[in-house]
Amino acid sequence: MIDAVVKIVDEMKNFLKPKPNTPHYTFSSREVWNIINSLSLSNKNDIKDELSLCKLWVHETCRVIRDKLVFADIETFDKLLEDNLRNSFSKELHTLRTNGML
Repeated sequence: MIDAVVKIVDEMKNFLKPKPNTPHYTFSSREVWNIINSLSLSNKNDIKDELSLCKLWVHETCRVIRDKLVFADIETFDKLLEDNLRNSFSKELHTLRTNGML
């Protein structure tokens, strides 16, 4: 799980660099810590199985990283997220959705 968080933050650093219109694109260990901290604060009764843990990972990763992106870069992030989910957890994003939501 931690490796997956570090990997996606590293990918964001490589693919989406700060530009004049996106100076807030600085991805660092701060994002890693925010995601890991949020995962660790979750209620253990809410994490029933691997699927619910993956949903929580996707939610927190989107909350910390995706929410700071401009619209034009969201598609790039979504692709990186799907690839990371597939490679790290052997899950597909569409299998995590219930009624179109995580």
